[in-house]
Order: sequence, then C-alpha cells, then structure tokens
Amino acid sequence: MLAALVPLVVLYFAALAFTEFQSLTHVANRAGPIWFVIVLARGAINLLRYDVRLIWTPLFWLPAQSAIFFGFGPLVLVFGNDVTRLWATTHYLSVTFEELVWANQLSTIGVFCLLLGIFFHLRLSHYRWRDALSEERKIRPPMSARQVAITFIVFGGILKYLVVLPAAWGVTGIVVPGFLTNVTKLVDVGFAIMAYLSACGNSRVRTLLLIFLPIHIILSGLTFSKEELITAFLFPVLGDLMGRRSLRRFLIVIIGITLVYTWSQDFVSYGRARIFEDTGTIWKAGYGQRADIATDFLLGEEFARKSPDLATQMEFQGWWTRLNYAGVQVAARNLYLAGVPNDSFVNAWLYFVPRIIWPEKPVIIGPGWFFYERLTGNEGTFLGLSIYGDLFWLGGWATLVVGSFLVGWMFSAMSLRSMRFLRDGNYLMFPLVLLPMKAAIFAPTNFVANGIIALVPMYLAYFLLMSIALRIIALMPRRLVAHQKTPDRGRGIGPRQTVAH
Repeated sequence: MLAALVPLVVLYFAALAFTEFQSLTHVANRAGPIWFVIVLARGAINLLRYDVRLIWTPLFWLPAQSAIFFGFGPLVLVFGNDVTRLWATTHYLSVTFEELVWANQLSTIGVFCLLLGIFFHLRLSHYRWRDALSEERKIRPPMSARQVAITFIVFGGILKYLVVLPAAWGVTGIVVPGFLTNVTKLVDVGFAIMAYLSACGNSRVRTLLLIFLPIHIILSGLTFSKEELITAFLFPVLGDLMGRRSLRRFLIVIIGITLVYTWSQDFVSYGRARIFEDTGTIWKAGYGQRADIATDFLLGEEFARKSPDLATQMEFQGWWTRLNYAGVQVAARNLYLAGVPNDSFVNAWLYFVPRIIWPEKPVIIGPGWFFYERLTGNEGTFLGLSIYGDLFWLGGWATLVVGSFLVGWMFSAMSLRSMRFLRDGNYLMFPLVLLPMKAAIFAPTNFVANGIIALVPMYLAYFLLMSIALRIIALMPRRLVAHQKTPDRGRGIGPRQTVAH
C-alpha cells in the first residue's frame, strides 16, 4: 500500500505547483481519490485473505475506513449530481478545485504516514507478530466464551441502559465517570461473542441472540447516534464471520450495513433536530420522548417537514456529502494560516484523571463544539474534523507527519495485543480488542483528543484491572475456576483462518 500511494502524493504536489494547468487539477481530483480507494480497499481485503482474525484489528479498519471517507467521500464534489454539487458550492464549507486537491493531498500524506508507522512497528516486532499469528494457545482462559458473553451483556446492558444513558440524557441528573461510559461497550462485545458461538452451531446461544439482539439494536437507535447504531449491527456480524469464515457473506452483510448507515443519517439528523426544538440541546430527552420521535420518523413525519420542493430534496445526495471531509479539512487549514490556535488539545490531560479521584472534574465537551463556534460564530452543534486536519491545524505539516506516524504505531501495537487475545480465546480481554478496533473505525474522522488520546487511559485502565483480576483467578482453587472446553471455541479463534470466497 505504501509504495502505491507515493505516485499519488507526487500527483497532488504537481497539481498544486502548476495550478495554471486546470486539466492537471481535474485529473488529480478525479483519478487521485479513485486510485486511493483501489489501493486501500485492495490492501484491506488482502489482509482478510491472509488471516480473517485481522478484521478485529485496526490493521484492517484503518485502510477500509480511509478508503470510504478520504477517497470515496471527496468524489461527491466532482461526480455528484447537479443538485448536490450546486449545494456544495453554496455551503459555508465549500471548497475550490485547488483546495480540494490540497485536502486530498492532506489525507493521502496523513494516511501514508499512519501506514508507515504501522509498517515500522511490524518490522521491529516481527517475531512477536509471528508468535501472535501462530496456532498455539499460550494460556487457558479462566471463563468460557458463553459465560463471558452473558456476563458482558447483562452487566453492560444494565449499566448502559439504566445508568449511563439516562444520566447522559439529563434524566437522572448525575455525572457518570468516563470509564463507566466506556465499560458499556461490553454489551457489544457480548453480542459479538454470542454471534460467534451461534455461527459455530450453539443452538441455545442462537435463541438468546435472536431474542435480545433486536432489543439492543432498537435501544441503540434511540440514542440517535450513528456510531451506536452501526456498532450494534457490526459487531454481531464480525462474530458471525469468525465462525463461518465466508468473505462473500461478510461483504454482502457489509453492503447491508452501509445501507443502514445511509438511512441512519437522516434518522439521526431528524431525531437530534426534534430534540433541539424541544429542549435547546441535542441530548436532553428520555426514552419515551425518543421513542415518539423515532416513531414519527418511521411513519413519514420526516418528509412532511421538508421544503415544498420535495423533488429537489430527494435528488440531494446527502448520504454522500456526509462522507466528505474535504471542507472541514480546508477550514482547519485556513484557521492555521490565520493564526487561530488549535485549543482542542488544551484539556486532553483531563482524560487521564479518573473522576473517582477528582469528583469535581469538569465535564469534557467535545472539541467539535468549539470548532463549529470558531468557524461560524454560533453555538448549538458539533462539527467533526479528521485527525489529519486536526494535526495540521495544531502545527502544520510537521505535526501531521509525526502525529500520524505515532498514531499508526500505536494502533499496530494494540493490534498485536489483540491478536494474542484472539489466539488464546481470552474472551475476558475482548474489550481490549473492541476499543482499538472501534477507534480505528470512527477516530480518523474525529479530533485527536477525543478520538485517539481518550482511548489510551481507557485501554490502560481495563488492561490493568483485568490483569489483576486474572492473577487473582489464577490463584483460586481449580474447582472454582470455570474450565474452558475446546468445543466452546467452535472452529477456533486461535488458529489462523483463511476465508471462503
């Protein structure tokens, strides 16, 4: 992948150096992103062909995510229909063709440096990677997969739907520590393990999955969060893939999830807009109010709220424009050139201070709130940015190159540990597989502070707590520790698996 991106970087530099040649600019904006998508998509698929377990690591999701948001997304500005391109020229985040070349160049250099960090880690940790990809288990897990799945779903579900979400929605009036908020991800890990066991032929688990997974998906929809909704769909699919090992089946389901994502964008926007109309915020609403809003959307209320020119509204390719981060990246560059400081890192240290130690710790507001205020002078919503735009805004090309390299190195190191957990079938450590994988899916289209830095203390805290817990379990009498049976692994997460095509 690295070598194939070098000509693309050269093309973008040439297009920006010779702006008088408009044909070169048009070639860069059309052929460049297409080549970018081909290179990264092919690299991601080749990783799955080598070892299907890599789908649980950032090594697969970083190129896959980048191909969608930094390759396919910007193409809307050149290949979108007339209505969409006209809208793009009048939006406050509109860009010129030269600025689009710059945004594509920024993404390509950022992704290149990120992949370079991964490459160097792989080279320097070659023997450890070879051991992690081996077929031999190094430890015997203290709990079976079914026990871990049920524990995660029950504990994570109660914590998420009865404690964390009501607090976040202003229903209970309490402040929940950030660590507990991330612990709610256990419920998604539990359903992934259940789907894996179901695919391996466990009929009892399949029954439980069919009963409780739809409930989880519905409740995730009421959060009006694309991340929560897609995660609820995606993780069971990944668990099913581990059991069935069919790349074709996986690709079909991914297409379905992509359609859900496209539909969810209007659903989420409608839900947040309704809540904002009622409360002046996009989060203060309980389960009942959210259920009413979701019902209105499903019954067609969303269309009644559109402008009279419904035909034009329906032609607008909003789903595609939301995959395009060129506008916000150019906006971040303009702020950097204007000398406007990037203060999204100022409070990053707060992520490392547990609320249990500092009960009065300020509530951390996402940097997207301040980014939107900087650009528009208004408040009331969050505006996303890519980590590459954020790093450039912090200090130009130098921080982009160094920061992207370090992010790639970090994700590769976490991927190595994930492969060890997968090899050993150590399901208690699966949240440490989930956290970096989910970050690789969503963090590149976020700020560094809440996308990357916030991940580190959560990862280290869970690793430390579970390492202590596993040592305590190891010291317990053998009869009190659940014995891990081979059939519980089904066809095995440990050995390297190739996928059927």
